[in-house]
Amino acid sequence: MDIKYLQENQQQLFQQMKDAGYATDYIYCFQVLVQYILDNNEHEKWNSYVDIYESYKKTTTSVYVQKQAYTIFNGIKKFHLDKQFPGNGVRQPLISYDAFSNLVTEFQNLITHYRIYEKERGKKDKTIYIESNCGVTFLSFVQSKGCFSLKDISEKDVLCFFLNDEGKLSKSRTYVKNLRAVFKAGMSWNHSECQRILNLLPKIHHGRKIIQYLTEDEILKIKEVLNNHDLNLSFRDRAIGLLLVHYGLRRSDIAALRLDAIDWDKSIIRITQQKTGYPFEMPLIPVVGNALYDYIMHERPESDVPYVFLSESTPVNRGCGCTTINDVVNKILKLAELRQNNGERRGAHIFRHHFATALMGNGIPQPVISKSMGHTDPVSVETYLYADFAHLKECALSIENYPVPEEVFRYAKV
Repeated sequence: MDIKYLQENQQQLFQQMKDAGYATDYIYCFQVLVQYILDNNEHEKWNSYVDIYESYKKTTTSVYVQKQAYTIFNGIKKFHLDKQFPGNGVRQPLISYDAFSNLVTEFQNLITHYRIYEKERGKKDKTIYIESNCGVTFLSFVQSKGCFSLKDISEKDVLCFFLNDEGKLSKSRTYVKNLRAVFKAGMSWNHSECQRILNLLPKIHHGRKIIQYLTEDEILKIKEVLNNHDLNLSFRDRAIGLLLVHYGLRRSDIAALRLDAIDWDKSIIRITQQKTGYPFEMPLIPVVGNALYDYIMHERPESDVPYVFLSESTPVNRGCGCTTINDVVNKILKLAELRQNNGERRGAHIFRHHFATALMGNGIPQPVISKSMGHTDPVSVETYLYADFAHLKECALSIENYPVPEEVFRYAKV
């Protein structure tokens, strides 16, 4: 890989980060990984930043260091290949740029055909982006196994991609669905080979996890934390918490909430959902409105950034991301002394589950719940029915009329 530009302009990168207000320690991390590239490029024979990252992962067993390195290598890559400085708010996976350019022509043509085909059909850009990345990853893998044409891809190659060294599935049902979308679109380009590969993709049954939903006691403790102004909780974090509790918004929608989305005169919040792209409107209730006002007027830094919530880390002239929303949730749960053990479900989405199940528990019709949650497909709300234990218990059959040995109840008490 040609690293001449990076070698000659690295100081420009570090100086720009310093001028933008990045922490000294963070700049130092960039310096270390840039030096890693310069020191090892010649004998490692890397072809992409994916290769660089995979090589660096072998130098440490720390998951935290690996995740941080992924982010930093992505920043270096944008500067090196795209001439963009860090902090522009645009995140792209390492795989998206380099892996596609390293594919053989036939594989590139398949991905290009898929993108054009689905764009013409009106599929969302975000969905095309995700599905095509899955296709690029799969094709990069089989190419590394010696497949340089679709006809070279065998059942063994496909299984090797989906199974780990222990023979267990390493990819999800969603991953298979994304690959199916790519090869299904490809059938209008190369019908026979794409159909053959579709038949080779594994069928993964849809499974449902047991959701650790928020109980009423937990939600009361969370509300106590959000309403207690004596606790170490910023105006920003309190406002985010109240949006989660009272609206069950997706974290992406909170991160993308704009200042002009709040109609103070009509007490309405209008957003365009990040997941669906559809507009959504909800009433601005007083407790949430007051929290947003406190943050905007008393804590939010002056900035031209149009988003309501800004990052608290330097540089401050950018919106907070989805990861920040989860950090806020963890902070609130810690103050409420809830879910601090390993394996207990946390994250912003548990509030969305609570919002849906709370409406169901109060007898709200499903169409109204779907509209309140911003669903474009009424079927989407059915996912949350599995956590509606109050109504599920009503469906249980009594065992009074069935003969049950006395030992069953005796052992049950033990």
